[in-house]
Amino acid sequence: MPTDNLMPRLEGSIMPQAKFLQDIYGLAISRYQLATKYAQNKIILDAGCGAGYGANILAKSGAKKVYGIDIVAESIQYCQSKYLRKNLIFKRADLTNLDFPNNYFDLVSMFETIEHVKNYSKAIDEIYRVLKPGGLLILSTPNKAVYSPGTFKPFYPFHFYEFYLEDLKKMLADFEVQKILGQYVRGRKLLLYSRWNPKRLIRIIYANLPHTIKIWATRTYLRVFSWLYVKKIYQSAKIKLSDVYFSKNTAKTREFVVICQKPKSLNEKKS
Repeated sequence: MPTDNLMPRLEGSIMPQAKFLQDIYGLAISRYQLATKYAQNKIILDAGCGAGYGANILAKSGAKKVYGIDIVAESIQYCQSKYLRKNLIFKRADLTNLDFPNNYFDLVSMFETIEHVKNYSKAIDEIYRVLKPGGLLILSTPNKAVYSPGTFKPFYPFHFYEFYLEDLKKMLADFEVQKILGQYVRGRKLLLYSRWNPKRLIRIIYANLPHTIKIWATRTYLRVFSWLYVKKIYQSAKIKLSDVYFSKNTAKTREFVVICQKPKSLNEKKS
């Protein structure tokens, strides 16, 4: 089990205990709170559940049943020991080969996950297959135009892809997109990088480093900040959930949040 201030895995499972990453945790919670508006009496799949707190939020919100799945066995073991609800099931699963029947789920949440899947097209096909006609997919993923502008490779070493808006629309072409939103925090400076901004140039250099070096650097960065937090040298500012909001303005957002629907009248993909 992870220590009090560490994540169980670096690929994306942000732990509530990872207090030095409370700003990221707050943004994650707000996305699940958005999903609860659609969760009442629904059968839900939380795809890429990580540490399980999001699936637990959905289960508490009145969902009929929530399945939290992740490919990392340690994450599922943690979830199964931490969250015990009759309407909440955690299981290890591969998003590109789901062990669920066709047209089973009313809602699929997939937050900060699709960028971690190498064969993301197959994963989206599987999500489409297991959703009922009229079922919703709520997905979030970093906006490459802000998160890693000017780079061919992903910035974060555990990402396979980072998506521009047009890439995202193309990936979800078989769905009826209802909303594409940006996630923002009131009072937070927007992370926009002009062409010659030093931060942008540093991110480009980092993105193009050899993969093994990027993994080592990321792990070292997280360990250092964890140590600084424990020693009270660094304190991560918590985000007030009331300060997080979603806007139709996606040009400046670091995170896309998409709400889309499987067509009600079609069991097959749109031509």
